[in-house]
Amino acid sequence: MKKFFRKYLLYVLFVLISIFILLLLFTGKINQSVSDFLEGMEDKTFDLRQEITSSKREHNKDIIIVSVDDNTYEYILEKYGEWPMPRYIYSDIVDFIEAQNPKLIAFDLLFVNPVKKAQNNYDEKLSNLFKKYDNLYTSIYFDEMEADLREPAKLDKKLTVSVDNRSKSEIFSEPNYKPILTSIINNTSNIGHINTKRAKDGVIRDFIPFVFYKAQQDYFPHISLLTSLRVLGSNTRSFTIDKNMNLRFDDKSYPINVTGSMFLNWYKKKDNVENESTVIYDNISIADIIKADELHKNGQPTKFDNIFKDKIVYIGTTAANLGDIKTVPIEKYVPGIEIHTTFVNNMLDNSFIKRLSLECDIVVTVILSILLTVFMLKVEYSKINYRYLAPINIVALFILLISYYLFSLWIMQHHNIWVAVIMPTIGIIATFMLVYIMRYFFKSQDYEYTYRLATTDGLTELYNHRFFQEKMIECVENSKKSGKKFSLILTDIDFFKKFNDTYGHQAGDTVLRQVAKILKRHVKKTDYVCRYGGEEMSVILLNTDNKKAIEIAERLCKAVSSNICKLSEDLEVNVTISLGVSTYPDNGSTPSELIEYSDRGLYAAKENGRNQVGVVEE
Repeated sequence: MKKFFRKYLLYVLFVLISIFILLLLFTGKINQSVSDFLEGMEDKTFDLRQEITSSKREHNKDIIIVSVDDNTYEYILEKYGEWPMPRYIYSDIVDFIEAQNPKLIAFDLLFVNPVKKAQNNYDEKLSNLFKKYDNLYTSIYFDEMEADLREPAKLDKKLTVSVDNRSKSEIFSEPNYKPILTSIINNTSNIGHINTKRAKDGVIRDFIPFVFYKAQQDYFPHISLLTSLRVLGSNTRSFTIDKNMNLRFDDKSYPINVTGSMFLNWYKKKDNVENESTVIYDNISIADIIKADELHKNGQPTKFDNIFKDKIVYIGTTAANLGDIKTVPIEKYVPGIEIHTTFVNNMLDNSFIKRLSLECDIVVTVILSILLTVFMLKVEYSKINYRYLAPINIVALFILLISYYLFSLWIMQHHNIWVAVIMPTIGIIATFMLVYIMRYFFKSQDYEYTYRLATTDGLTELYNHRFFQEKMIECVENSKKSGKKFSLILTDIDFFKKFNDTYGHQAGDTVLRQVAKILKRHVKKTDYVCRYGGEEMSVILLNTDNKKAIEIAERLCKAVSSNICKLSEDLEVNVTISLGVSTYPDNGSTPSELIEYSDRGLYAAKENGRNQVGVVEE
């Protein structure tokens, strides 16, 4: 049980080490390019989950887009002979829609300074609409234009908001502003930016609720944030980002990420739409509204007469050739206005995606990795046939991965939570590999331990007699092939029976152990010191001729005799040994012949007074 517990701790330790390495990879501590690659892979898994979950989520039917689509573009060129279209057309469209009492109208368009002076009266008419209708909104845009090319303008403070940032998030900032008609700014505060932010792969996954305008050191809200506030019945201009990464105002709370943006949760795409780009919300062509307005002015009813009542109306471009096409998780070509209306939709149903922190990802990875480790250990120590272990563990690995993928999909669909997939996947696979590596490591250790038990004498820790016999056969075979000599020394402790009879068997064991240590200490590590039996020991000397073997035997004899053997605290004795030497092939060609020759030398040493190397007389 103790051995199993030790293994279990080592397995878990290796799992934690692998998680730590993963953490370094994901945070770029080891290599930033690897970190970027892993984050990019995680983003792709988010896109896939969004594509699946969005097909089951219906958008808010109160949101309508009045679009400058491809048909409108062709219609305007044909009817007016110019692009962009005259601004009074926008005025007519607003009047037409406002007559039906919509909740609001938002221009996802920039009304920059006029190109033609002849349009000044059109600009005035358009500007007056913002004084006439308090539910009319328009856009501004911040950019990175150099100050020497365009001096950053000051914007009216009424357009700003206050943001109390108590978190570690960094709000998106820009150094310059692209001016729109001053007359519009003078007439309304319903103005917000339309900036977006692409990820490194060009995909827009999150939304910028605020821009920090560096030239003015103020925060400006997104137009879709302002329109959402109106629908929610809020007049606030004060926001807080708390330490838990939540955007708060009034009594509401929305998740926000460390970049000061909010991850959008997408909705089901429309099918069978005759448009190069993908649409989600109901789209009505401006060309159709222009025609309907003309019919309406002539007293004729149209199918658009009551369609905008209590609706959230966004006016913008969806035509692919006008350049406002973006890539989002669910589709490659999506008009920018669809991104802004999706933000409004998320605000209304509070369905933004909450990205769990890196710490949560690590905890999830550790839990999954430990679960897999425990399962694999349980299987290993069960009664399952060993040949079935690998298939069972591989099946368990795939079940765990698939189950987690389904869980990540489910939690995004039902709870709007983004849990990491790549880090846990790498962690689980790394754990699987590490457990197998550790298993073979322990298996080799167990083999070595078992082998040591089978070949080692428990008392002296020398190789046992069985090992000695096997090694002698092996040495003879190797010498036959290589032509190199090896030698054998047999030793016997002099008067060993006397030690046992006088001082007891424990004293005899002490003598055996100390002599064994001396012999091992005075030969090479490549030589083999064995317990031959009783008080007899043997030394196999590889690549050693007879002359050298005799020198080594004499050195061993002297080392033992000069050593004081301590039997107890107050009892010390002198111990001596007798030795016999044989060499292959000089003294024999088989193990038994070599042993017999060494034994004759050992007998000669005892006959001649012990404590010496015996010489066989031919």
